[in-house]
Amino acid sequence: MGNSELQSVLDRLNRLEERVTRLEGGDSGKLLKVREQPALVRPEPLLSGADRDEVPLEQVNTANAERVSTGRMLGFTAGFCFFLATAFIIKLAIDSAWLTPERQLLLAALAGFVLIGAGFALRKRDLEYAGILPGIGIVVLYLTIYGGNIYYSLPDDRGLIVFSSAVSLFSIYLLRYFARSLFVYAAVIGTYLVPFVAYRELGLTLPAVFYFLASSLTLAILSLASQNRLLQLLSAYSGILAFGLFGEITEPRGAGTLLERRFTELAIFQFAQFVISLCGVAAFSIKYQSPLKRREAWGYFPLLLFFYAIEYEYLTHINRNLAPWVALALALTVIIVFQATKRKLPASLIQSGDVVYAFVAVVLFHAGYLNLLPEKFNPLLLIVLAGVLTFYRDFPLVQALRENFVVAALFYIIVALELPRACLENCREFSWYWVSIGIVYAGAALAFHLWTRRLAKDRDRSYFVLAVGHIQAMCSLYALSSESGSFVVSLVWGIYAFAILGIASRTRDASLGRSSTFVLAVVAGKVLLYDVALASALVRIGCLILTGVLLYAGGFLLRRMNSWE
Repeated sequence: MGNSELQSVLDRLNRLEERVTRLEGGDSGKLLKVREQPALVRPEPLLSGADRDEVPLEQVNTANAERVSTGRMLGFTAGFCFFLATAFIIKLAIDSAWLTPERQLLLAALAGFVLIGAGFALRKRDLEYAGILPGIGIVVLYLTIYGGNIYYSLPDDRGLIVFSSAVSLFSIYLLRYFARSLFVYAAVIGTYLVPFVAYRELGLTLPAVFYFLASSLTLAILSLASQNRLLQLLSAYSGILAFGLFGEITEPRGAGTLLERRFTELAIFQFAQFVISLCGVAAFSIKYQSPLKRREAWGYFPLLLFFYAIEYEYLTHINRNLAPWVALALALTVIIVFQATKRKLPASLIQSGDVVYAFVAVVLFHAGYLNLLPEKFNPLLLIVLAGVLTFYRDFPLVQALRENFVVAALFYIIVALELPRACLENCREFSWYWVSIGIVYAGAALAFHLWTRRLAKDRDRSYFVLAVGHIQAMCSLYALSSESGSFVVSLVWGIYAFAILGIASRTRDASLGRSSTFVLAVVAGKVLLYDVALASALVRIGCLILTGVLLYAGGFLLRRMNSWE
């Protein structure tokens, strides 16, 4: 670069510096002063670089989470202690009679309001943690009202409804101040401890039942108002589990009409709790356009099973013959609520269908298959189910059922029960019905194989189904020919194997032909190990010759089939 070019660059730089100086509103000296200001000194970290490597961020976050979780646990434990202390104060006052009933109830109510006030006092310091105290306070108020109704009739049954409704509304009001706290969880857990403290000795009285229903409704509204799915799940579990366990602890005693009436009340109120929880889930999904996610939906499945088990037990005490029909009505109720909710939501967001199908399948299996359906029709049910799941697999509903592991497990349980049963019935005694069932099973297996061969899929399953079909056919043939002698049975089985080979030759189906080797192997083993030992010398020779011809001819046909693929 020449001197003239260098001088030109320097002139441009000087002009640029002048422009910058004018834009900054000061001279270059000020700029120099700004530039000479010391840089901000970053404080030294508490840990050196090596130490920071030894304590990664994830570990620090985990430690913080553990401390928060421990704090929550201590808070809940403390709240439980407050609850028990109030309960024992009331019990002590009752046992010692050192206060009038009115003063005892006022003392207990005052304890509840003190806990609520303490929560407000600590609200600005730690909102989440402070919410535990108002939750326990609400529980103490419930305990006061229902305990007073049971022991002193203060309030009476009408006043019980008024005061409990007032506490429920008050708890909903408190949600405005403790929505993002542990208030609702403390209220849920503590609310369902009240019956076990207040009513344990008196049994499942009408106030206790009303308490459960009022609590379920209140907590459903709380979860809806706070937009909290976890609270909704927790309240549903707590309500139905607590009512079921309380019903078992205070199981009705007596006989005749009185006992039946008590179990009828239990069944009705348990169903009412279930409907409240079910409608709460539907209302949440519709209001916020946020249906259950797949994992959230499966979280309700154990609860559905528990409810069904308890409800069916109550129904059997009422009327054993009517119980399966009522169980089917329960399943229909779930379907109706699901379909009604589904229409209000975008179809692409629905992920809870698997749980509904699984629950309905369990009810149909237990109430329909095991209790309602006569045993002689069970094999026909298996045939119908297998046909629908196989030949209508492209339908959306059938496809969803095939992909549901609960439905699949129940179907295979039916298979495991019915197939051996058909074989045992055919081997035990002759019956045209069971002979026909075995032949139908064999025909269904052959139809399944031919269908899957046409679609070129499920070949591995097809081999297994063919083997099962051959076993069913052999059992039916055994029932038809067993009275003519053991060798006749072997001969009939051999003819059946050649019939399969004939069908395979006609359809040029090598896999079907190879499946006949199973039957031929059984024939050979039976003749060599059983028939020959029991036959006379002349019959023994004839058996061996005929068996050899059958096996040799079968092998010849199988060798020809190898060229088809």
